[in-house]
Amino acid sequence: MFRNSRFLIWAVFILLGLLVILSVIGTFYGAERSKELFNSPFLWLFWIALTILFVLALFRTGRLRQNPGLLLMHLACVLVLIGSMWGSNFSHWVRSDYLNTSKVPGGYMTIYEGKSQKFIMSHYIRDKMAQLPFSIYLRDFRMDYYWDDGKLLIRSPKGHFHVMYAIPGHTIMPGEGLSSLKIVRVIKNLKVVTRDDVRSVEDDPGFGSNPALEVELTRENGKRERHYVFLRFPDRNMFSGGWVMHYRLGIKDFFSDLDVFQGGRVVDHKVIQVNDPLHYGGYYFYQASYDASQGQYSVLSVTSDSGYWLVFAGYFILCLGVFWYFWIQPFFRKAVWRLRNGD
Repeated sequence: MFRNSRFLIWAVFILLGLLVILSVIGTFYGAERSKELFNSPFLWLFWIALTILFVLALFRTGRLRQNPGLLLMHLACVLVLIGSMWGSNFSHWVRSDYLNTSKVPGGYMTIYEGKSQKFIMSHYIRDKMAQLPFSIYLRDFRMDYYWDDGKLLIRSPKGHFHVMYAIPGHTIMPGEGLSSLKIVRVIKNLKVVTRDDVRSVEDDPGFGSNPALEVELTRENGKRERHYVFLRFPDRNMFSGGWVMHYRLGIKDFFSDLDVFQGGRVVDHKVIQVNDPLHYGGYYFYQASYDASQGQYSVLSVTSDSGYWLVFAGYFILCLGVFWYFWIQPFFRKAVWRLRNGD
């Protein structure tokens, strides 16, 4: 029994050492090549062997059965390994071929505002990988910015450049036909509203994103003009006299307002952002990218949830095992020692 236990321990140590070496190699491969490496058939044999060793250790090592903390940590490793293998690309391929399932490990969806999409696309060649039994509808897309760091970039008719901080009241005297250029207000979501046949510009507090600056140009003849410099529509930022202006903001976050349609009705809804995905129908829908020029579409990263709950459960049990081994167990040992010694 002792020899078998020692063999299992050394075998696990050797495989874990090999895993460390593979992890170091993977850091130089890049994300995509590392993903292919760790999902390769050869590595699948490695994961199966490591899982079997952990399972055998649970039943063949007496010390584990007598130590709840170690037992929980080993059980956690088994759950994480099984969950990872079940959610791997290779496992999805095997289930697709032999169990006739249509689920794919992941892909991407590009959805325009006011449109829906039900196809998961490949990242590189953009072909259709799978059709979902439901569709994702993009109500609206918006971005959040570092508003305090906004700048107005100005190019004069003669090619001179000026930079202004996007602060209401900030004024410069650029010359070349302009006696002054003043920033009147910062608008986070510009909307044109018509009331009683009168059009006006408002800063809409609702969901949306159309940042702009309202600027006042004073000509040398004293004539004043009000204009709007848009962040998302740079082609509209050219003004009479040869002046060109650009509004610049740093992007802080971006959001997609999503509906899930199935059977002709909305079955789920969520506003997603980076690291806060929508989960529905066996997939996670993450905010991955967007239309950087005009913000008219959103790119979602789609990931299968196969094996996720086993992995999450494994990490939870691992935390319990570590907490028991390093905190609860020493506390009980100290308490027992005090009782035995009458302290």
